[in-house]
Amino acid sequence: MNKLDRLDIKQLRVFQALIREQSASKAASQLGLTQQAVSEQLKKLRDVFGDRLFLRKTNGFVPRL
Repeated sequence: MNKLDRLDIKQLRVFQALIREQSASKAASQLGLTQQAVSEQLKKLRDVFGDRLFLRKTNGFVPRL
């Protein structure tokens, strides 16, 4: 099974919202989820890719380049 086979639509929606909002709480609000749910989906994404994907900054996240 390759990495992409382990993804689901919720994880992709969370990833997109985090890229756009750069904040877990803002992404959660936009998606109608709790911040905990966004964090759980982000953890799954990190597990799939073996990467942190985002770096924390004082007021949110920035994509890791």
